[in-house]
Amino acid sequence: MNMAEINVNHINPFLMAAGTILRDACQMEMSIGKPYVKKTEFEDETVAIMIGITGEMRGQVMIAMKTTKACEIASKMMMGMPVEKLDEMSISAISELGNMIMGNAATIFSTKGILIDITPPTVCRGNLTIAQSFAQNGMKTLLIDADLRKSVMKSRGKKGKVKYGLTHYLSGKTTFENALCVSDVDNFYMIFAGPVPPNPSELLGNDRFKNMIEASRKMFDIVIVDTPPIGSVIDAAVVSKFCDGGILVIGCGDISYRYARKSKEQLELAGCKILGCVLNKVNFSSNSYYGKYYGKYYGKYYGKYYGNYSNEDN
Repeated sequence: MNMAEINVNHINPFLMAAGTILRDACQMEMSIGKPYVKKTEFEDETVAIMIGITGEMRGQVMIAMKTTKACEIASKMMMGMPVEKLDEMSISAISELGNMIMGNAATIFSTKGILIDITPPTVCRGNLTIAQSFAQNGMKTLLIDADLRKSVMKSRGKKGKVKYGLTHYLSGKTTFENALCVSDVDNFYMIFAGPVPPNPSELLGNDRFKNMIEASRKMFDIVIVDTPPIGSVIDAAVVSKFCDGGILVIGCGDISYRYARKSKEQLELAGCKILGCVLNKVNFSSNSYYGKYYGKYYGKYYGKYYGNYSNEDN
């Protein structure tokens, strides 16, 4: 999210809304996990709901889950109808889930004096990353794997064999152009991490990394830098000095609220502007069969989650 300032009070409404809607509409409980600055990379068979935000806050919210869980949620949203695979009707139900969560979040924000509007949701399926979603929307995008310690990208999205990586470039063994890889997604380019160096933080803090970011700004519409989790090592804080801002990716079920706040504060101390957060790896647990509750939900709760958010002038 592009905001002048952001704190946990700008993150919590989304988490609160997601928890409330999942509990009331789907009878599922959600736990909050560990935040970290990272390009959001999803496993195969992933479904993501993407919703834009306008008004006093601007940006995009992404809610991701595995396809099997999406089918389970869609089933509960459709009065217990069996859903073995996602079709037009079940995708519509998943889309409505995103609407409900964001509508509830908007209501929470309004009680804090922050007025936002939401755009219609887009449901994406498959092997997704934030970087790829930008590229698929026509923006020339570069993803830099700056996790020089334990990269998980490996050979995702590349064409042919990768000869050079970021480590080679930062140590002066190759040029920026040679390290750049073309992916099999239009407008999407990558720089892989390369071999593990003995001094990752030192390499990321040198002038070659700064020069690479400056050159990338002129060549690409979007540049996303993937880093190790904040808190374990200082790499993310080092990289943030050269970036416009950071995104906290919160993995459900991993950390406490205090750790989330501490991670955010660590980045801010390094001069990083927090642009927003992504709730990733949502872990649901179903407590009971939904059945006829769907009708009761809309009869009793629809106004609760949408009514206060609807245009008051109507």
